[in-house]
Amino acid sequence: MSCERLFEEKASGTTAARPALQACLDFVREGDTLTITRLDRLARSTLHLCEIAERLARKGVHLQVLDQQVDPHTPTGRLLFGMLSVIAQFETELRAERL
Repeated sequence: MSCERLFEEKASGTTAARPALQACLDFVREGDTLTITRLDRLARSTLHLCEIAERLARKGVHLQVLDQQVDPHTPTGRLLFGMLSVIAQFETELRAERL
């Protein structure tokens, strides 16, 4: 597997202003695969994650999640994607409560 471009965000996933994420979403083109380590590293909330996934789908970009092996292009993958996104948001909220 090769990578044409690597985007690394310094800001937290809970931060709205994430210039590297925006640049990445602007860069990807039809037929590309956006590979991320975990769902909770991509978005601030379940809603935000679904918005990003929909934006990628409209552009014809495949989303690959390394940790969870989720393929949101299949019915089972969409089910797991939804469940894992809710769990990721829950974990994020728990971490925020501990601070």
